[in-house]
Amino acid sequence: MENIIAEQTMNNSSALGEALKLVVSGGVGAAIIGLLGKLWVDRKLDREKANYERELENLKAKLAQKHTIHKLQFEKEFSIYLELWKALVRLRDATTDLTRRSEFITSNETMEQRQN
Repeated sequence: MENIIAEQTMNNSSALGEALKLVVSGGVGAAIIGLLGKLWVDRKLDREKANYERELENLKAKLAQKHTIHKLQFEKEFSIYLELWKALVRLRDATTDLTRRSEFITSNETMEQRQN
Protein backbone atom coordinates (compact mmCIF):
# COMPACT_ATOMS: atom_id res chain seq x y z
CA MET A 1 0.00 0.00 0.00
CA GLU A 2 2.81 2.31 0.79
CA ASN A 3 4.18 1.58 -2.63
CA ILE A 4 0.89 2.49 -4.24
CA ILE A 5 0.68 5.73 -2.28
CA ALA A 6 4.28 6.58 -3.13
CA GLU A 7 3.64 5.74 -6.76
CA GLN A 8 0.42 7.84 -6.73
CA THR A 9 2.31 10.74 -5.18
CA MET A 10 5.06 10.48 -7.78
CA ASN A 11 2.50 10.37 -10.58
CA ASN A 12 0.78 13.44 -9.11
CA SER A 13 4.13 15.22 -8.79
CA SER A 14 4.97 14.29 -12.32
CA ALA A 15 1.64 15.56 -13.59
CA LEU A 16 2.05 18.75 -11.60
CA GLY A 17 5.55 19.21 -13.03
CA GLU A 18 4.24 18.69 -16.54
CA ALA A 19 1.45 21.19 -15.93
CA LEU A 20 3.94 23.72 -14.62
CA LYS A 21 6.14 23.15 -17.68
CA LEU A 22 3.16 23.79 -19.96
CA VAL A 23 2.19 26.97 -18.11
CA VAL A 24 5.74 28.28 -18.10
CA SER A 25 6.33 27.42 -21.75
CA GLY A 26 2.96 28.94 -22.66
CA GLY A 27 3.92 32.12 -20.82
CA VAL A 28 7.29 32.23 -22.55
CA GLY A 29 5.58 31.60 -25.89
CA ALA A 30 3.13 34.40 -25.22
CA ALA A 31 5.98 36.70 -24.26
CA ILE A 32 7.86 35.84 -27.45
CA ILE A 33 4.73 36.38 -29.55
CA GLY A 34 4.12 39.68 -27.76
CA LEU A 35 7.71 40.79 -28.37
CA LEU A 36 7.57 39.82 -32.04
CA GLY A 37 4.25 41.65 -32.38
CA LYS A 38 5.75 44.76 -30.81
CA LEU A 39 8.75 44.61 -33.14
CA TRP A 40 6.44 44.25 -36.15
CA VAL A 41 4.32 47.21 -35.03
CA ASP A 42 7.43 49.31 -34.37
CA ARG A 43 8.79 48.57 -37.85
CA LYS A 44 5.45 49.37 -39.43
CA LEU A 45 5.31 52.68 -37.51
CA ASP A 46 8.89 53.52 -38.54
CA ARG A 47 8.04 52.89 -42.22
CA GLU A 48 4.92 55.06 -41.97
CA LYS A 49 6.88 57.79 -40.20
CA ALA A 50 9.55 57.71 -42.93
CA ASN A 51 6.85 57.92 -45.62
CA TYR A 52 5.23 60.93 -43.95
CA GLU A 53 8.60 62.63 -43.50
CA ARG A 54 9.36 62.16 -47.22
CA GLU A 55 5.94 63.53 -48.11
CA LEU A 56 6.47 66.50 -45.79
CA GLU A 57 9.86 67.25 -47.36
CA ASN A 58 8.31 67.09 -50.84
CA LEU A 59 5.56 69.51 -49.79
CA LYS A 60 8.13 71.86 -48.25
CA ALA A 61 10.16 71.79 -51.48
CA LYS A 62 7.05 72.55 -53.57
CA LEU A 63 6.12 75.41 -51.24
CA ALA A 64 9.63 76.86 -51.43
CA GLN A 65 9.52 76.61 -55.23
CA LYS A 66 6.15 78.36 -55.38
CA HIS A 67 7.42 81.04 -53.01
CA THR A 68 10.48 81.60 -55.19
CA ILE A 69 8.36 81.81 -58.34
CA HIS A 70 5.96 84.25 -56.65
CA LYS A 71 8.87 86.38 -55.44
CA LEU A 72 10.48 86.47 -58.90
CA GLN A 73 7.15 87.31 -60.53
CA PHE A 74 6.55 90.12 -58.02
CA GLU A 75 10.04 91.55 -58.58
CA LYS A 76 9.63 91.38 -62.37
CA GLU A 77 6.21 93.06 -62.26
CA PHE A 78 7.56 95.74 -59.92
CA SER A 79 10.47 96.49 -62.26
CA ILE A 80 8.03 96.73 -65.19
CA TYR A 81 5.84 99.15 -63.22
CA LEU A 82 8.92 101.19 -62.36
CA GLU A 83 9.91 101.47 -66.04
CA LEU A 84 6.31 102.24 -67.00
CA TRP A 85 6.12 104.95 -64.35
CA LYS A 86 9.29 106.59 -65.67
CA ALA A 87 7.87 106.51 -69.21
CA LEU A 88 4.60 108.02 -68.00
CA VAL A 89 6.46 110.83 -66.22
CA ARG A 90 8.40 111.58 -69.43
CA LEU A 91 5.13 111.56 -71.39
CA ARG A 92 3.53 113.92 -68.89
CA ASP A 93 6.52 116.27 -69.07
CA ALA A 94 6.51 116.18 -72.88
CA THR A 95 2.75 116.81 -72.95
CA THR A 96 3.11 119.71 -70.55
CA ASP A 97 5.95 121.17 -72.61
CA LEU A 98 3.93 120.75 -75.82
CA THR A 99 0.92 122.42 -74.24
CA ARG A 100 3.01 125.39 -73.15
CA ARG A 101 4.49 125.76 -76.63
CA SER A 102 1.11 125.58 -78.30
CA GLU A 103 -0.07 128.47 -76.17
CA PHE A 104 2.49 130.73 -77.86
CA ILE A 105 1.46 129.85 -81.40
CA THR A 106 -0.75 132.42 -82.97
CA SER A 107 -2.74 131.90 -86.10
CA ASN A 108 -0.97 134.83 -87.83
CA GLU A 109 2.42 133.12 -87.79
CA THR A 110 3.79 131.24 -90.73
CA MET A 111 5.20 127.74 -90.38
CA GLU A 112 8.74 129.07 -90.50
CA GLN A 113 8.03 131.52 -87.76
CA ARG A 114 6.51 128.79 -85.63
CA GLN A 115 9.51 126.52 -86.13
CA ASN A 116 11.84 129.28 -85.03
